[in-house]
Amino acid sequence: MISTWQIPGYRLERELGRGGMGRVYLAWQEGLGRQVAIKVIDAGDEAPDSLQTHARREGAALARLQHPHIVAIYDGGRLADGRHYLIMEYVEGGDLAQRIRPDMPWEQVRSIMLALTDALAYAHQQGVVHRDLKPQNILFNRNEQP
Repeated sequence: MISTWQIPGYRLERELGRGGMGRVYLAWQEGLGRQVAIKVIDAGDEAPDSLQTHARREGAALARLQHPHIVAIYDGGRLADGRHYLIMEYVEGGDLAQRIRPDMPWEQVRSIMLALTDALAYAHQQGVVHRDLKPQNILFNRNEQP
Protein backbone atom coordinates (compact mmCIF):
# COMPACT_ATOMS: atom_id res chain seq x y z
CA MET A 1 0.00 0.00 0.00
CA ILE A 2 1.44 3.35 -1.00
CA SER A 3 -0.48 5.60 1.35
CA THR A 4 -2.87 5.54 4.28
CA TRP A 5 -5.37 8.01 2.82
CA GLN A 6 -8.22 7.10 0.51
CA ILE A 7 -10.64 8.84 -1.82
CA PRO A 8 -13.87 6.87 -2.36
CA GLY A 9 -14.10 5.55 -5.90
CA TYR A 10 -10.34 5.65 -6.54
CA ARG A 11 -7.68 2.97 -6.04
CA LEU A 12 -4.14 4.28 -5.62
CA GLU A 13 -1.55 2.48 -7.75
CA ARG A 14 1.77 4.27 -7.22
CA GLU A 15 3.48 7.60 -6.70
CA LEU A 16 4.38 9.33 -9.96
CA GLY A 17 6.41 12.22 -8.59
CA ARG A 18 6.99 14.91 -6.01
CA GLY A 19 7.18 18.64 -6.29
CA GLY A 20 7.49 21.70 -4.12
CA MET A 21 3.86 21.60 -2.98
CA GLY A 22 2.96 17.95 -3.01
CA ARG A 23 2.96 14.54 -4.59
CA VAL A 24 1.26 13.11 -7.64
CA TYR A 25 -0.12 9.57 -7.66
CA LEU A 26 -1.41 7.29 -10.37
CA ALA A 27 -4.85 5.97 -9.47
CA TRP A 28 -7.66 3.95 -10.99
CA GLN A 29 -11.06 5.64 -11.16
CA GLU A 30 -13.32 2.67 -10.48
CA GLY A 31 -16.63 4.11 -11.67
CA LEU A 32 -15.36 5.10 -15.12
CA GLY A 33 -12.64 2.50 -15.48
CA ARG A 34 -9.76 4.84 -16.26
CA GLN A 35 -6.40 5.90 -14.92
CA VAL A 36 -6.13 9.37 -13.40
CA ALA A 37 -3.46 11.43 -11.68
CA ILE A 38 -4.15 12.65 -8.15
CA LYS A 39 -2.13 15.62 -6.90
CA VAL A 40 -2.11 15.88 -3.10
CA ILE A 41 -0.87 19.05 -1.45
CA ASP A 42 1.47 17.81 1.30
CA ALA A 43 0.61 20.39 3.95
CA GLY A 44 -2.67 19.97 5.84
CA ASP A 45 -4.58 22.24 8.18
CA GLU A 46 -1.34 23.28 9.85
CA ALA A 47 -0.19 24.81 6.55
CA PRO A 48 -0.20 28.55 6.08
CA ASP A 49 -3.49 29.90 4.82
CA SER A 50 -1.72 31.03 1.65
CA LEU A 51 -0.89 27.42 0.72
CA GLN A 52 -4.48 26.30 1.23
CA THR A 53 -5.71 29.27 -0.79
CA HIS A 54 -3.22 28.49 -3.55
CA ALA A 55 -4.44 24.88 -3.74
CA ARG A 56 -8.07 25.99 -4.10
CA ARG A 57 -7.14 28.58 -6.73
CA GLU A 58 -5.09 26.07 -8.72
CA GLY A 59 -8.06 23.70 -8.88
CA ALA A 60 -10.46 26.44 -9.91
CA ALA A 61 -8.07 27.80 -12.55
CA LEU A 62 -7.45 24.38 -14.07
CA ALA A 63 -11.16 23.60 -14.14
CA ARG A 64 -11.78 26.70 -16.29
CA LEU A 65 -9.21 25.75 -18.91
CA GLN A 66 -10.21 23.52 -21.80
CA HIS A 67 -7.41 23.23 -24.32
CA PRO A 68 -5.81 20.29 -26.15
CA HIS A 69 -2.38 21.10 -24.66
CA ILE A 70 -3.51 21.66 -21.05
CA VAL A 71 -4.12 18.80 -18.63
CA ALA A 72 -7.81 18.45 -17.76
CA ILE A 73 -8.99 18.50 -14.16
CA TYR A 74 -11.87 16.20 -13.24
CA ASP A 75 -12.46 16.88 -9.54
CA GLY A 76 -10.92 18.11 -6.32
CA GLY A 77 -11.50 18.22 -2.61
CA ARG A 78 -10.01 17.69 0.81
CA LEU A 79 -8.78 14.53 2.45
CA ALA A 80 -9.82 13.63 5.99
CA ASP A 81 -6.53 15.10 7.30
CA GLY A 82 -7.27 18.48 5.65
CA ARG A 83 -4.94 18.23 2.67
CA HIS A 84 -6.30 19.38 -0.69
CA TYR A 85 -6.24 17.14 -3.75
CA LEU A 86 -6.89 17.48 -7.46
CA ILE A 87 -7.97 14.62 -9.71
CA MET A 88 -6.61 15.17 -13.19
CA GLU A 89 -6.15 13.57 -16.57
CA TYR A 90 -3.29 11.07 -16.52
CA VAL A 91 -0.72 11.95 -19.17
CA GLU A 92 1.46 8.91 -19.71
CA GLY A 93 4.10 9.90 -22.26
CA GLY A 94 6.81 11.29 -19.99
CA ASP A 95 8.04 14.86 -19.74
CA LEU A 96 10.17 17.24 -21.76
CA ALA A 97 13.15 16.87 -19.40
CA GLN A 98 13.36 13.23 -20.47
CA ARG A 99 13.25 14.15 -24.17
CA ILE A 100 15.57 17.14 -24.48
CA ARG A 101 18.75 16.34 -26.38
CA PRO A 102 21.24 18.45 -28.33
CA ASP A 103 20.43 16.77 -31.65
CA MET A 104 16.64 17.23 -31.53
CA PRO A 105 15.37 17.97 -35.05
CA TRP A 106 14.38 21.61 -35.51
CA GLU A 107 10.89 20.63 -36.67
CA GLN A 108 10.28 18.70 -33.42
CA VAL A 109 11.47 21.64 -31.31
CA ARG A 110 9.28 24.01 -33.35
CA SER A 111 6.22 21.77 -32.97
CA ILE A 112 6.65 21.55 -29.19
CA MET A 113 7.19 25.31 -28.85
CA LEU A 114 4.14 26.16 -30.97
CA ALA A 115 1.93 23.88 -28.84
CA LEU A 116 3.29 25.38 -25.61
CA THR A 117 2.92 28.99 -26.71
CA ASP A 118 -0.63 28.29 -27.92
CA ALA A 119 -1.54 26.75 -24.53
CA LEU A 120 0.12 29.56 -22.58
CA ALA A 121 -1.57 32.26 -24.68
CA TYR A 122 -4.94 30.59 -24.09
CA ALA A 123 -4.30 30.35 -20.34
CA HIS A 124 -3.27 34.02 -20.21
CA GLN A 125 -6.45 35.02 -22.05
CA GLN A 126 -8.35 33.24 -19.27
CA GLY A 127 -6.40 35.14 -16.59
CA VAL A 128 -4.20 32.19 -15.60
CA VAL A 129 -0.42 32.48 -15.33
CA HIS A 130 1.68 29.32 -15.06
CA ARG A 131 4.21 30.06 -12.34
CA ASP A 132 6.29 26.88 -12.59
CA LEU A 133 6.98 26.34 -16.28
CA LYS A 134 9.93 23.95 -16.65
CA PRO A 135 10.75 20.85 -18.70
CA GLN A 136 9.59 18.51 -15.91
CA ASN A 137 6.11 20.11 -16.03
CA ILE A 138 5.66 19.74 -19.78
CA LEU A 139 4.07 16.33 -20.26
CA PHE A 140 3.44 14.32 -23.40
CA ASN A 141 0.41 12.17 -24.17
CA ARG A 142 0.49 8.77 -25.84
CA ASN A 143 0.29 10.53 -29.24
CA GLU A 144 3.54 12.40 -28.49
CA GLN A 145 1.72 15.72 -28.13
CA PRO A 146 2.73 18.12 -25.33
